[in-house]
Amino acid sequence: MNRRNIIFILVEITVLLAILSWGLSKIAVQYTWVMQPLALFMGFILAQRVAAIYNRDLRKSFLFLSFFLLLYMPTNIPQQVIWIPLLNAVGSTVFLIIINLLQAAAYAMLITSCVYTVRVIEIKRLNTTGWVVMGILSALCAYIIYEGVAGAVNIFANSPTDAISLMVIRVFDMAIILMLVPVLLLKLQYSQAKAQESLTFSMIMGGIIISLFSTYIFELFGNSIADISSQFVQKGSWLDVVYIFG
Repeated sequence: MNRRNIIFILVEITVLLAILSWGLSKIAVQYTWVMQPLALFMGFILAQRVAAIYNRDLRKSFLFLSFFLLLYMPTNIPQQVIWIPLLNAVGSTVFLIIINLLQAAAYAMLITSCVYTVRVIEIKRLNTTGWVVMGILSALCAYIIYEGVAGAVNIFANSPTDAISLMVIRVFDMAIILMLVPVLLLKLQYSQAKAQESLTFSMIMGGIIISLFSTYIFELFGNSIADISSQFVQKGSWLDVVYIFG
């Protein structure tokens, strides 16, 4: 069995593991509690291993990606397990500082990873189809940011820190997506040159994009971020399926 077939089999297994978060009914919530942080930790380990394959900028890209996955993992651990006890122990002010520092560190790792990735590609080599996709995606990202402004304004009076934090995260997410999509498009565009490497790299970039984009796509169908957080995240929903798969 060649490596390409192994990758496709692993993708099928990943699809199954993701769908189980929706199909297990009674224990779906508990399943997502375990699977989401576990998937991120596995991503951290595997990104470290992938980093050893590459040299220079790509090596640094995967190293920083692995650090992002590790720092992002705690935010996917259920609130009841660590976050509510931590809030009760340190108080709301210190708690917000810890959360914001953790988020800032995670995004710093991901943005640094993206910078090193972008350095090894030549975006001007995108074909016409690629530029059309980038144009459509740029408009969509701009609209998602615009949609977030109204929600941030509504909560600003009562919680300015939360409002600013939500907007900063939204802008960073869209910026990261716009940095990663050209990498994915170029890898697909030149996939025949290094088929194995392109397939692996494309899947990694695609997974990050899916994970970052999924919540905002749900929002575009009429759900607020607050509703998504309370009704869909780690509830055995289709959002959990998409997120775990990503």
